[in-house]
Formats: sequence, C-alpha cells, structure tokens
Amino acid sequence: MNTTAFTLGFHALFAQALALREIGLLFSAGELSVSAGLSAWLLWTAAGIALARRPSLPFWTALFAAASPAALALCRAAALPLTVGTPPGLFGTVLLGALLTLPFGLLNGAAIAAGLKALTPQRFYLLESCGAAAGGLAAALLFAGAPGTDYVAACSVTAAAAIFLSLRAAGYSRRGAAAGTGRLSPQSVSRALRVTALLFIPLALFSAWAGRRVYPALYDRGEVKEVFQSRETRLVFVEREGALTVHADGVALGEAPAGEAGEIPVHIPLLLRPSPKSVLLMGPAAPLYAVEAARHSPAELFAGSDDEPAAARLLERSGGQATLCRARDCLSRAAAYDAVIVPAGDPANSGLNRYYTAEFMEAVKATLKPGGIAAFAFSSAENYLSPPEAYAAACLRATARSVFPHVEVIPGGRALLLASADEIKLDPGLLGKRLRSRGIKTRTVTGETLPFILHPYKRAWYASRLDAAGDTPVNSALRPLAYFLSWKVWVSMYAGPDQFLGLAALLIALAWGSRRLAAGLKGSASRGLMAGAFLAGAWGMAFEICLMLAWEARLGTMASSLGLIFTLFLGGMAAGAAAFRRRGGVALSAGLMAAVSAAAAVWLPGAFASQGQTSFAVACSLLLAAGGFAAGSYFPAAARRGPAGAGGVYSADLYGGAAGGLLVSAAAVPLLGIENALRACAALGAFSCVPPLAAALLQRSSSKDSEVKR
Repeated sequence: MNTTAFTLGFHALFAQALALREIGLLFSAGELSVSAGLSAWLLWTAAGIALARRPSLPFWTALFAAASPAALALCRAAALPLTVGTPPGLFGTVLLGALLTLPFGLLNGAAIAAGLKALTPQRFYLLESCGAAAGGLAAALLFAGAPGTDYVAACSVTAAAAIFLSLRAAGYSRRGAAAGTGRLSPQSVSRALRVTALLFIPLALFSAWAGRRVYPALYDRGEVKEVFQSRETRLVFVEREGALTVHADGVALGEAPAGEAGEIPVHIPLLLRPSPKSVLLMGPAAPLYAVEAARHSPAELFAGSDDEPAAARLLERSGGQATLCRARDCLSRAAAYDAVIVPAGDPANSGLNRYYTAEFMEAVKATLKPGGIAAFAFSSAENYLSPPEAYAAACLRATARSVFPHVEVIPGGRALLLASADEIKLDPGLLGKRLRSRGIKTRTVTGETLPFILHPYKRAWYASRLDAAGDTPVNSALRPLAYFLSWKVWVSMYAGPDQFLGLAALLIALAWGSRRLAAGLKGSASRGLMAGAFLAGAWGMAFEICLMLAWEARLGTMASSLGLIFTLFLGGMAAGAAAFRRRGGVALSAGLMAAVSAAAAVWLPGAFASQGQTSFAVACSLLLAAGGFAAGSYFPAAARRGPAGAGGVYSADLYGGAAGGLLVSAAAVPLLGIENALRACAALGAFSCVPPLAAALLQRSSSKDSEVKR
C-alpha cells in the first residue's frame, strides 16, 4: 500500500500539471484561469473523499489513472466551442475550469479516502506528498527537456505505470489473494500487463487522433500548417487566403510577416529618429515585425523575447533578419538603442503585462540613447472607447508618465504610446520627408495619410477620453493591470450577466467558508480541528498562488515552471508532514504560516527592484519550500489531536484550499496586489490555530462543568 500511496501522489500531480497547462491555453495563458482550475481540482477532490463508499486504494488509484488521459484530451477539446482569442468572462473561466477538473478531482478524492483507511493518516499524507513532489519534478523535466511531447501521450505513460503498480499492490492473482501474501505469480503479472495494454493502446491512438483533429476543427476557416510547442508557448500557424496567421496560446499574434499591421507601430517610432542605427523589438510577437523594421536599414536590429525557441521559429516563418536575444540580455545594454518597440500584444496576462509595467519602462529608458524613442502598441479603438478600454489606456499612459517626461498617444485600432526623455515632435511633413528619403513604400503610412494618423484633433479627443477615466494606478509587476482590469470589467455595468453570477459564486463560497469557520468555533474539538484545517488549507493555496503569480511576473516562465513550483511546495509539505508526524502542535504550525507569509511580503518588493532573475528564482524557491513545510505541518498535528476524524480534517483542508485559491486569484490579488495579498495570508495563517484551540478550551470547560454537576 505504501507504493500505491506514493504512486497516487505522483500521477495526480503529474496529470494536474498537464491539465492546468491545457486549461491555461483555453484562456489565452491567463494565470488566473490556472489558479481557478487548481482550486476547482481541490474542491472536487474533497467531494470525492466524501462520496467514496467502498474504499480500495489500488482500485481507485487504477481507475483514476485510467480516466486521466481521456480527461486530459477533453481539456484540449474544450477549446472547440470557444471563440479563438476571446476567453469567457471570469465566471465562465471558473465554471469551465471546474467542469474540466471534475473527473480528475472526484476519482483522486476517492483514492485518497481509500488511502486514509488503508494507512494511518499521517503516513498516507507523507507518502502522497512525497509522490506528488516527484510527480511535479517529472512534469518539470517534461516541460524543460521534451516540450514538444504530446501531453495526453505522456499522461498515458504514467497512467499505465500507475495501473500496473496498483494491480500489483492488490495482489491480482487468486493464489496471492487466498494466501493473503499479495505476491504476484508470473501469470498474474502477465495478466496485469495485458490489462494495461488493453486500456492504453486505444487511449494512445485516441491521443494522436485528438491532437491532429482539434486544431483543424478550431481554425476551420484556414489550414493549420504547423503546431510548434516550446517550453513556454504553443504556436499554431494557420494559412488563410494566402496569409499565414500566428496564434500563441490562443492569442492571435499577427501575420508572418506582420505586413500592414506592423506599419504604424514600427514605422512611426523609427521615422521620429533622423537615422536609427540600433533598434530593439520586444515581446512575443517581435520577430514578426523584423521585416518592417529592417526597411529603415539599421546597423543593428534585435528581437528580444523570453522564449527563444518560439522567437526563432517566428523569425524563420516570417522571413525576417534580426539578432535574437533574451529580454534581460537586451535590456542590460546602457544607452544602446535609438528605439525600443513593443509592436504587438496587450497586458492580458502577467506574462504579457511584463512589457507594459513601470519596472520594464525604467529598464527601457536606461537602454535608450539621448533622444531615443520607446513605443508600446496595445489594443484600442479609434472612434469609441468603452470605460474598461479607456481605463486600461489611461493606466498605461500614467505608467509611462511616471517614467518618461514626454509621452504621446496616437489613437487607432491599435493605439501607439510613444515615450521619450526629449520632446516628441509629431510633424507629418517631417516624417513624410524621412519616409521618402529612405525609399520606404507602405499602404497605411504614407505622406498622404500621416496628417490624418497624427491629426491633433484625434489625439486631443483620445486624451480627453483617457482623462475622463480619472486617476489610475501605475501598472506594476506586483499589481498588474491585467488582474485589476479583469475585476473592473467583472463588476462594471458593462459586463454581462454571467459576470455577476461569478460574483455571486464567490460570495457563496465566502459565506460557506465563514459558516464552516463559525461551526468550528462553536462546536466540538473535532469540528474545531476541521475549521482550523479549512483555514490552513486556504492559507496554503493562497500563499502558493501568490508566489506562483510573482514568479510569472518576474520571470515570465510559469507555464514551464508549473511542475517545479508544485515540486518545491509539495516537497516542503512532505518535509513538514515528516517533522510534525510525532511532535509539534497546531499553534506552532500556524505561527510558521504567519512567519513565512510575512517574510515573503517583506522580501518581495525589494526583490523586484534589486534582485536578478537567478537570485529571485532561488529565493522564491526557498519560500515556496518553506510555505509547503508550514502547510504540511498542520495536518499531522491536527490528526494527532483527533485521529478518528482524520478524513474530515483532510477534506476540510482541501475545501479550504479550494476557497482560498479562488478568493485570492479572483479578488485578493486583483484588488490588493500580490504584496498585500501575502500580508492577508500572514493574518490568515496566524488565525488558523484559533478554531481548534478555542474548541478545545470550550470542550474542557464543558467537561469541568459536567463533573461539577455530578
């Protein structure tokens, strides 16, 4: 049974990392969709523990493993009813994530219920946590070493191993069962292998079929030429009417090469320079715009991206010529560029938001030559701005003004924000003269169209709409516009009814959690332990999500690092469970939670300002492991106080994790920012010891009263 418990944890975490990666792709790689999916997984796992009636750890582990490849294929196929590049509202994100994780969570929970019966709760918790840490490491190695591997096929391999080990643990032979030894004869081993093959050969074939059919069906108006998977990005090249369009994680990057779409964001900034010698294009779509930038004949043309394999593929497909470099390396050169251009993209998630923050603009400012131009393109509208669009544009303008003394915004279908240390002279005659002298002929940027594009009345009208948005905060790495804007759209009168249903769902979850907490404070000691476990679970998930979002905001590698992040946190949980298996109480565990949260909140702002990426990754890894240790210490401490109700404590911990994860990702981080959300975590962790201690004191007081009456 020990092997089966370890195997369950391994396969559950491995499948979870793959499923969350696929779910993230449904919602344009949005980190909040990943955290919402993770919360839903915990919710269904807790429900599975409650629903399991006939506990058999090998059986439920094998069934969970058998179903997981098909459930993973369903996560990919769920993109078919969605509009490409247009994710649903926040409630739609939560609902779809919950539906897709339902089969995983229920079967995983049933297996956990069986494990809590087959082994002591503390031992099972330790073995499952160790297996989960190993599964997270396997997922991290898969993302890093073989990013092009089909996820469903990879899940099928680990599922086959889990089924075989479960069958072996069950003693799948009559002689072994009769003797009670659990040993397998050669015939039973052969039978187990045949069962495994019968289950997974069809699934492997289905995986290959689904991988080929989903994308052609998704992009039915064009022909899918290539699907390229890197560590961070899944690129889909679709040919429509002779033009090759590129989609990255469900978001349309543009055409390869960019063509007309790249004329305004590239040519306007470069025409502002008398003779641009060194140009840097930044962002995921930067290589697509190299062809347009090269028409100005710069001596140096760089394309900076955090995903070099994907950037190289985009550059090859677009036929451009540029020197590829990592974003941090490009920005390490002082006073090196005449222009730094982010030609495409929007701060729709933390990864893309990194190119629009005050911290990024400060780095860009340091790399510009005297009089150099920084340009940032973002989605907008030329004649009408909805309140959320105006708010986003005003926030970006305020961010640029906090860094650069001179800022101009050119309205359009894609607005162009220009920033410089010197005055920006938008003279159509001068720019047209430079365009002609360089022999550049375009369709949208010409001597005749420049007066219209740069018309002062258009720019004044656009500026007035941004002024009407009121005071907006500066977009920063620790309080991304992408997150706050999603909340603003969600609760605004311009959102659809489904958004209000999402708000109602959050309020119901909060009310339910409060009720569980109140029950723990008023009831018996076991109910107090459950309420404490609920809070501890909420703390653990909230803390992990906060650091996961900080990791993405600073490093931009959350997609490929999901397995590593889970490994660090769950490895810490295993260590905490081992350390508190025989000693340590809930008060000490709660103190650890509060201390780790406070340390993270104090460290984070300075780390963003001063630490390099490597040192940040190391420090964040240590904090994740420390947070996992604190979270893992609570369950064994609580289980020793009430061993009869260990299953209920485990369920309460998972319910708390689901509620905490949903609230922190959908409300706390968007409204408070990552730093303040960590401070809230510190208070939550410290409070988690109150329900069990209060319930114990109440029970002791009632016992004394009973003795006195006797």
